[in-house]
Amino acid sequence: MNRSLFYIGTVAGFIAVAGIGATAGGGDPRLLYLCALFSVCASPIAFVDKLNGRYMLLCIFLPVYFMTFGASDLFDLFFAQAPLARSDSAGKAEIAIVLGAALIALGYRAIAELGGRPDSKAAVKDWPATTVAIVGFLVWLVGVVATWVWQVQILKRAWDPLRGLSAVTGMVLTVGRMLHPLGIALLAYGFVTTKSRLFGLLILTVVICEFGLGFVEDSKEIAIEPAVIVLVAKFLVEGRIPKSWVIAVFAVVILTFPVFQAYRAEVLADRGISRADAAMNLVKNIEIALTADRQHQKEVVYSGRSFLSRASYKPTIEMIIERAGVTAPFQYGHTLLLFFEAFVPRAIWPSKPDTSIGQLFNRELHITETRENYVSTTILGELYWNFGWLGIIAGCPLLGFFLGSINRRCDLSRQISVTRFLIFCITAYGFCFRFEDGFAMTCTVWIRTLVAIGVLHALFARNQSDTSVRAAHPGRSATANPGDAASALPFPNLLR
Repeated sequence: MNRSLFYIGTVAGFIAVAGIGATAGGGDPRLLYLCALFSVCASPIAFVDKLNGRYMLLCIFLPVYFMTFGASDLFDLFFAQAPLARSDSAGKAEIAIVLGAALIALGYRAIAELGGRPDSKAAVKDWPATTVAIVGFLVWLVGVVATWVWQVQILKRAWDPLRGLSAVTGMVLTVGRMLHPLGIALLAYGFVTTKSRLFGLLILTVVICEFGLGFVEDSKEIAIEPAVIVLVAKFLVEGRIPKSWVIAVFAVVILTFPVFQAYRAEVLADRGISRADAAMNLVKNIEIALTADRQHQKEVVYSGRSFLSRASYKPTIEMIIERAGVTAPFQYGHTLLLFFEAFVPRAIWPSKPDTSIGQLFNRELHITETRENYVSTTILGELYWNFGWLGIIAGCPLLGFFLGSINRRCDLSRQISVTRFLIFCITAYGFCFRFEDGFAMTCTVWIRTLVAIGVLHALFARNQSDTSVRAAHPGRSATANPGDAASALPFPNLLR
């Protein structure tokens, strides 16, 4: 009852604040949409008993969903100078977005409540802390090298087409890039569960290095990924939201996003140089980015507002609803079935068709003049692009069912292990934080990474004597003796 009242109060507070913003701007028809979307995305408040329990993935998914489809409109309620023009498809897109969120939440809750509970007394294997540190760091190094080669030497600029890449080289780099976030996740897990200074030093080094590499490699995702993984690790293991950490990460993103944007536009695009050439004169190019004119084509493109605009995919849903089945044909499952083709290596099938959903989307809907440009569809948009409203009505509950099944099988509040944690990370990353990607590619990367986790589990996991102690006290090892716990960690004298 207390949770229900808190939910009602939260929604009422949002409606009041949003209403003030809409009234100050002369009224805005998006107010009803934002209130409905927030009501759905905040619904876990009414029934979630603990954050790192069976509803953990839903508690991650819905806030990201609101950011993806609602944050930009909420910002415009208060700060837009004039009401934005609304197309005829805007109302239908808003219905699709709210309906999709509700159906995903319902599908998730159905499996969470009715699917039963797995045996919490079953034996769980886990990794020794020393192994987590060594393997995590080595895997991260492999991922860094593979990502650097791909971002700087192969894909020299974000808009360049991918040419001249052999099947073997592509496969090796794909594996290396796939391992990249796993190495970070291992180190984050060790840091959160052991509180070791060694792990703290390792993860701090990774966060700083990745931020710098992400800037040079022209990828905001690479730059911020380690910090997000650490936040997710604390949330998954400790069952609480590290509010100060979240605020700090969000502030860094807002403050540095304009610099990343200016670096790409003013250095790479306007001067026509590659990422590698720009890195050779990095200090000068950073100065150019920092002093770039904030007014570009009469729009403030290097600002926090630009960040929200780029993170918003509501216009994409509007465009899909406006054009799919009208000026562009429905796909009728074609883009979804590309998932099966993705597992056939080009070394075996040299003429395998391109499975880039974003490029196909761009070409079919005639979005940009350059056919090689990648335009994200979002999983929600791809469902509509394939089957119209039926795709959303049938596909969204299945997605919720899938996420709820993963959460139910790997409930970290009942038992905790490296393998379970990694499965959670890749699921949250692919289907929550990367919701804008296509279905086929997301599922392909998820399964490939799952296989890699299975291999690592077979190589390094060992039987644990008392997993229940570790679940209740994640900072301790499975042994009851604190001295034994310390001896199991690398460099135990550096603890705390």
